[in-house]
Amino acid sequence: MTATIRDVARLAGTSVATVSAVINDSKYVSPELRRRVEEAIRVLNYRPNRVGRALATQRTHIVAYFVRSTTNPFFPSIIEAVEKAMFQRGYGLLVCNSEGQHHRAERYRDLLMSHADGVLINLSDQLVRREIYGAFLDRDKPVVGLTGESVIDDIDCVVSDDAGGFYQLTRYLIDLGHREFAFIGPRHTQRVEAVNKALADAGINALVHLPPQGPATTDEDGYRLTGEAFHGAFRPTALICFNDVLAMGALRWCTEHGLSVPHDVSITGCDETYSRFAIPRLTTIRIPVNDMGYTASTILLDRIEGKRHETPRVHAFSPELVIGESTGRAPAG
Repeated sequence: MTATIRDVARLAGTSVATVSAVINDSKYVSPELRRRVEEAIRVLNYRPNRVGRALATQRTHIVAYFVRSTTNPFFPSIIEAVEKAMFQRGYGLLVCNSEGQHHRAERYRDLLMSHADGVLINLSDQLVRREIYGAFLDRDKPVVGLTGESVIDDIDCVVSDDAGGFYQLTRYLIDLGHREFAFIGPRHTQRVEAVNKALADAGINALVHLPPQGPATTDEDGYRLTGEAFHGAFRPTALICFNDVLAMGALRWCTEHGLSVPHDVSITGCDETYSRFAIPRLTTIRIPVNDMGYTASTILLDRIEGKRHETPRVHAFSPELVIGESTGRAPAG
């Protein structure tokens, strides 16, 4: 016979209300009383009625995380960090992959409007639209932005200081004697702006070369863009890639076309997702995904549970430059 909450209360020698408080963590219960309730739950193999709990608390203990992709290994790594933090607090995580398509994000929004207690959202152009995140805010469901280049004023945003990371990376390459740079990745980003600022601050009267565009998400895109970067008279000595995925494509193009890395050309990435698998090992920028995932999850759950009331703000984390074997001094001449 299935145990009930009354059975747990009887065995623990306490009230149903106290058992409910322990299960829902809704109010203070003394350590000794909590221990007795948890022991009774274990002995009786009691499983709370989640539907009833949701009706009583007006919470489902489900959080949605809107991401633009799951193919880039950066996203699974931060999803893992978020899931661990959610699990520790008794929440489940639903990952909503928009694949960069507006209609997919809108479908997930409509499906989860009444079911998710709160939302994490990747701060990409496809997802930072008011009609996506604002629909949850309008229902008093907290939203927290996690990673990406956009910032939304009316929600907490947990981001990496990408500009600072790419500025530091570019100055490192300049110190190695490089003067001709190509950027492999999207054109209109903080990362490109940071590279150009580093060049200007170093007195280099040139902007980073941007190959003709098209998609810039896969290693095949990195391969294609690298070929375009070397098309014509311009010969970069350093390729600054938007992420490790594109850097892997750049590395493959250079290898197949007889360019030695780093003797002929240096290559850098970002995210530290593929760097240790590359030959030579990539110089990259390490994003503190574990700290960022934990922080974003904590902020969101605290807002769901009414434990955080301050004005939303940007929480910026500093990345770290990781030197590998894919960068060296600029070739002579």
